[in-house]
Amino acid sequence: MSPSKRQKSSKKKKRSTAPGPGATDSSTANATASEQDDPNDPGSRSHTKGLSEHLFVPVDGASTNLFRVVFGVVMGWSSLQIALGDSIENRFLIAKTQFKFSGFEWVTLLPESGLRAAAWILVFSALGIALGRFSRICAGAFAVAYGYFLMVEKAHYNNHDYLIFLLACLLVVVPEPRRSKAWGAGAIPGWALWLLRFQIAVPYFFGAIAKINWDWLVRAEPMTTWLRSGGADDFGFAWLRSTASAQFFSWSGFLLDLLVVPALLWRRTRIPAYILITMFHLINSQIFSIGVFPWLMIGATTLFFDPSWPRRLKLAAGSFEPRTVRLGETQRLVGTALLALWVGVQCLLPLRHWLYPGPVDWTEEGHTFAWRMKIRDKSGELQFLLVESDGTRTIVQDAERMFTKVQREMMRHDPQMIRQAAHYLAERLEEAGRRGFEVRVLSSISFNGRPRQQFIDPESNLLSFDENDSARNWIVPLQPAP
Repeated sequence: MSPSKRQKSSKKKKRSTAPGPGATDSSTANATASEQDDPNDPGSRSHTKGLSEHLFVPVDGASTNLFRVVFGVVMGWSSLQIALGDSIENRFLIAKTQFKFSGFEWVTLLPESGLRAAAWILVFSALGIALGRFSRICAGAFAVAYGYFLMVEKAHYNNHDYLIFLLACLLVVVPEPRRSKAWGAGAIPGWALWLLRFQIAVPYFFGAIAKINWDWLVRAEPMTTWLRSGGADDFGFAWLRSTASAQFFSWSGFLLDLLVVPALLWRRTRIPAYILITMFHLINSQIFSIGVFPWLMIGATTLFFDPSWPRRLKLAAGSFEPRTVRLGETQRLVGTALLALWVGVQCLLPLRHWLYPGPVDWTEEGHTFAWRMKIRDKSGELQFLLVESDGTRTIVQDAERMFTKVQREMMRHDPQMIRQAAHYLAERLEEAGRRGFEVRVLSSISFNGRPRQQFIDPESNLLSFDENDSARNWIVPLQPAP
């Protein structure tokens, strides 16, 4: 064959392999799939790409789909216990008032029928999430109902419920692999996987940041107080009461929170890290009354594995056949900006306490929605004092009966809740015909093992403050540790 004929033949072959408009470039898809075999690996070729390109590369959706099932099953079981049990009565119906989050005073308590309807919405929406039937719509319904229960009563707030609410919100926008045909069979965009990983990593990282303080790392408080107040002696574990034990548990907790996410992202340490964090959650399930949360986190942490791991264990149906998706520059920029907005809010919200003076764990300003878990202990007494216009002072003896046990316990921590309680007490007294009085508080609180001190200024009339006032106007500054 002459050189000219060979050149023409070569050109024909090149033209025959070029993909047509809108077709999937199989070689590119295969290369993309190869790059995404382990998106955790820092040495992966996909990690050398620009951020925007990396976020919009298709990855296997098997692990996110399995997480969706785990979330639906676990939260469905938890919601069923709420719907059929006495949780609604104990949390809401027996309370005479509700304590509000600042800015969310408009969230009011529904009647019993409305509360139980909301609980059943949780049950059926969680079932839809698990079954993959309109799961994004179901995730939206779940997020609204769960968010309502989260925000309607401040006394019952905990970071676990907050994380569950955030994950439900993300499941609204994370594509379903079997429906996201634009990315290929069984594929989702990379941002969906990394966004879920990010949200699960946030509590660990900011939990570690919150522990960087003198009390936790040097005084080993409140761990020392908790270990010495427990029943360790009764079970032959008197050694737990030692200072060395408290230091060990304090530093172990800090290092676990700080290092577990990097260890999960690195292939060589991923399995040991997963075993360690699983043991941590199992221990917590036995020590604390935190419901199904440990089991949810054990399942959620598998998102840090290679995204195709369920497919290898035959836990995912179908195949993974990614395709090249060519997004316009505007689409990429808008998508990246929305992701950056979510990430920015999640990173800045836990740091907002720096805007307020005083230790956040004492003032409680910026404490909620900030992943400050189990890092402070407040114990002591509160008494409401009525000061009449003629100077007569009377301690309100039955004030505690106006609030539930949980409300009373949480009130000791939060000066804003104390202010709300004072206003509620005044409303009841005014309904009984009392006028022209002030409501003050006598307090004696121990913070992280310190000697007791006043928490609320006994000369402050709490009725003169509202929800727009900072708590520093009526609390006493924290005294230094001895």
